[in-house]
Amino acid sequence: MSSRDSLLVALVAAVVGLGAGFLFASVLQDSRPAEASGPGVVEPPSLQAYAPSDPAPILDAPSREVERTLAVVPVEASAARVPEAELERALDAIAAPSVGAARGVGSITGEVLDVAGTPIQGAVVVGNFVITNQASDPANVGAGPPEEESLEDYLRKRAKSWAESRGGRRRAVTGADGRFEFAGLVENASYRLNAYLEDHVLEAEGSSYSVSPGQKVTFRAQGVHVIPVQLVYE
Repeated sequence: MSSRDSLLVALVAAVVGLGAGFLFASVLQDSRPAEASGPGVVEPPSLQAYAPSDPAPILDAPSREVERTLAVVPVEASAARVPEAELERALDAIAAPSVGAARGVGSITGEVLDVAGTPIQGAVVVGNFVITNQASDPANVGAGPPEEESLEDYLRKRAKSWAESRGGRRRAVTGADGRFEFAGLVENASYRLNAYLEDHVLEAEGSSYSVSPGQKVTFRAQGVHVIPVQLVYE
């Protein structure tokens, strides 16, 4: 081989080696992870961000407890009393109310039995007239506060209410058959019935708080047994 051929072989070998070097370098460049940059790329968190933070500071407990006291406002009791002389004058100014029984043609019947169904004689049954709430006066709607009521006016209203209550009260005693009856009652009225018998408790079958004429009420009597109890202390 001549010197010219040797020089040509060396040049070819150099070109081949240089190309292989560039190819190997390109492969290494592609194998590394690409680092993107730009405004839309989020930076990976650094290890320092995951470092444990310092413990929260502990506040010192108060050296003493704060006592809260409620302000107590004394309320003065009302010392208003009606003098005896003024009460006497008010009573003298009020006419005695007339107690007139409300009459009608209605009646309420009933009976008093023991737990076994045997009629009980001598039981007292009282019927009280139930006064319904009166409707408010439309003239008072939107009005100012009412005027202070005098003692005479107050007592006069209470006396009238007492008379109406006594006028509507009925009282009956059961006979040998255990029956009772309230006659001469107002048809559209209501009565509250209660039965009494010494050493017994009497309860109505159903309601006896608002009984209208034409209805029947049955009471059951149950004996009361007294058990003496003695408390002994050490």
